[in-house]
Amino acid sequence: MDSALPILNILGLIALAFSIVYTQIRSGSRQVSSEVMSNYQTLDDQQKVIIQKQQTDSAGMQARLKSLENELAELRGSLKAKDEQIMEMNLRLRNMNPELLAILTEIRDFMGQLNEKLKGQDKQLLHQTKITDKQVIREDNMDKASKSGTGKPTRIESIP
Repeated sequence: MDSALPILNILGLIALAFSIVYTQIRSGSRQVSSEVMSNYQTLDDQQKVIIQKQQTDSAGMQARLKSLENELAELRGSLKAKDEQIMEMNLRLRNMNPELLAILTEIRDFMGQLNEKLKGQDKQLLHQTKITDKQVIREDNMDKASKSGTGKPTRIESIP
């Protein structure tokens, strides 16, 4: 019996160790289970908040879309009115007195010719201005040269 006692002690210790491990595993699994449930509850709450926000955003977007549709309808109406005005003006121009059209054409042609002539005169006026500036410098130099007995008159170039 003496030899059976240490074996029983060892078996008792092993049984005790298994029971401790078993209780730890059960309590750990309960703790993990409660953590998982807590995480699922948190995720569920977050999803509800996101869904509410999306519904609110969707309602705002629908209101904005409706507003833009109304604005587009107004712009289409304005565009249609402008198109009608343009068509009316075209009809008026087509039905205009032919003599008036001939006069307006002559005026347009004359203004084009006048514009071309003025472009050529711009170059000539610029050249004349340069000559006048050089003449002023030359006269200035001549005055200085006659007073001091020296000087360098500026040469005036011919018209290109």
